[in-house]
Amino acid sequence: MTLLYLLGQSELNLLGVTLTHGNGTLAEVKRATDRLKAKLGLNFPTYLGAESKNVASPAAEFLVQQVNTYPGEVTVIGTGALSNLAAAQALDPDFFKKVAQVILMGGTIEPLKVNHHAVDELNFASDPQAAKATILAQAPLAIMNGHMTAEAFFSAKQKEQLLATLQPLLTPEAQQFIAQTLSHWIQWNQRVFHFNGFCNWDMTTALYVTQPELFTSEQVFLHQNQPYSMWGKWSLMMLPFIP
Repeated sequence: MTLLYLLGQSELNLLGVTLTHGNGTLAEVKRATDRLKAKLGLNFPTYLGAESKNVASPAAEFLVQQVNTYPGEVTVIGTGALSNLAAAQALDPDFFKKVAQVILMGGTIEPLKVNHHAVDELNFASDPQAAKATILAQAPLAIMNGHMTAEAFFSAKQKEQLLATLQPLLTPEAQQFIAQTLSHWIQWNQRVFHFNGFCNWDMTTALYVTQPELFTSEQVFLHQNQPYSMWGKWSLMMLPFIP
């Protein structure tokens, strides 16, 4: 849904999509992305990443090429493991100095619950060292953490509204693919979290690109000790109150 949203924004130029691990292996992610493109007739370039920031990959090379071609203009959205970004920095130490902004979805600062069910952080925890390298790179950075994105609820009713909107725009085969995909995901969430919809985690990053005025920014300071960052949990520094 995030990709469809970005592709539908005429003011944006989607330069490419780098594939990373997280919900599945790189091979699984590539198969799913190829299937999405084929079913919906989409045409955007994809670049395969690596499981580690220490391994050069087409994804890292693409990222470095784009920020050098368009210095200060490229917005990078990260909605999975951040291995590709750290690998790009390894190829070009000034990589993060050349991006316009980095928008991430991931991380927690307290126990995360979805409809009263405890949930483990996934994105930053999939490559903690890459997450650390990205967060500390001093690039213009916005993070949509798990607590905020868990509130981006997409209901079964909204699914029907979306399908009605898309009906005149898509082939019957494409409509069926989207309907089945969303229905299967809602059914999984019903079994696991017992609600009729799902958390539209990734979409918050894309929406922040196009409509940042919908968000309230909060500046925080990280504590110098991060004992739980391996699990995507970050500790904040509590500053003294100054009246």
